[in-house]
Amino acid sequence: MRLSKEAAELLDLLVSVLLGTLLVWAAKGTYFPYPMNVAIGIFGLLFLATAFMDSTWLFRILGVRIEGEEEKGGEKMLKIGEKNVGTLDRAVRIALGAVALYLFGANSLEAPLSYIALVAGVALLVSGVWGSCVLYSLLKINTAKK
Repeated sequence: MRLSKEAAELLDLLVSVLLGTLLVWAAKGTYFPYPMNVAIGIFGLLFLATAFMDSTWLFRILGVRIEGEEEKGGEKMLKIGEKNVGTLDRAVRIALGAVALYLFGANSLEAPLSYIALVAGVALLVSGVWGSCVLYSLLKINTAKK
């Protein structure tokens, strides 16, 4: 099976966000005892973080060939994350991500909004720190100076 890089990134984004949100939701509830809910929450946050890095890790694990792969020493490699987020954009993303995560952590929002704040906060922080945004890549937007 072959997928275009854009389709693989979009599917990877959706799967990672859904799994990450589900794990964080399960960890925040009373479904698991104390040490286990912390571990589940960390895995959920890792899923959310990988969703917004410009990669297709899920499809590489499943062995799906992605168009635009490079061969390096017989091993398939992907070009990962061109910097497409500018300095001001990064600062705004980090600040808004911190505010969104604070709102989630302080339990100041009700259930559906708190999880939206979590996903948005992680997405903004990761793309701000990493300097690369999957949505910018898909829409061919670049605010970084060349």
